[in-house]
Amino acid sequence: MNLTTNGTFPRTTEKTVTEWAKLIVPITTDVKISWNGATAETSQKVMKGIDFEQAVTNVKEFIRIRDEHFAKTGYYCRVTFQLTFMQNNMHELADIVKLAAQLGVDRVKGHQLWAHFDEIKHLSMKATPESILQWNEYVKQANEAQEKFPKSNGEKVILENIIPLQKNENKEIPDSYECPFLEKELWVSATGKISPCCAPDEMRKTLGHFGNIEITSIEEVLLSNSYQTLVKNYKKIDLCKTCNMRKPN
Repeated sequence: MNLTTNGTFPRTTEKTVTEWAKLIVPITTDVKISWNGATAETSQKVMKGIDFEQAVTNVKEFIRIRDEHFAKTGYYCRVTFQLTFMQNNMHELADIVKLAAQLGVDRVKGHQLWAHFDEIKHLSMKATPESILQWNEYVKQANEAQEKFPKSNGEKVILENIIPLQKNENKEIPDSYECPFLEKELWVSATGKISPCCAPDEMRKTLGHFGNIEITSIEEVLLSNSYQTLVKNYKKIDLCKTCNMRKPN
């Protein structure tokens, strides 16, 4: 299982982060922790109410349990910092890579802000030609940090989807960019609804209807006309033309 969490490890059941980690680590291949900055000031501006220092402490403890489990069993759960690339936090991207290395986080990945609301469009790194150039500079800095700050075992932090933007990428994604989900992953909601990707719900509906896991098997979804048509034609669909999840093959 892959898990995405905001890293707060809820105390509603009176479990500590240590207890959560002991439950999660043995059954996951990758745990993505939403991360918004390398400092408390930036992190708390992006995610209201987050206690940055506590979040760092939680990551340290989670990785301690991960490493302990790996030493005993040989089973490794990768830990990832999951970012949203925005103008109000990416000035700290290189420092996030450095922090990841210090903590033992394996991977830093993320995606450009999917700005579907006018109120947040100004935060997109694709907003202007100048912001695109600024993002490309942040990418360069992140790669330098990856080289300069390895993890304690000497391995580099993996950088994923931290790639330069093209000049016209604020309009449409290059046609050569591929969908990372089709024929690789399916998304199942808490109610059992099956979706081909993580696009916002209302927009996702434009891609088709794929059933509910309670009555439809994964095999049936993958072989259905709706799914096969999407696989063949997604690059022609308006939503997919602007999807920030697509990336170079």
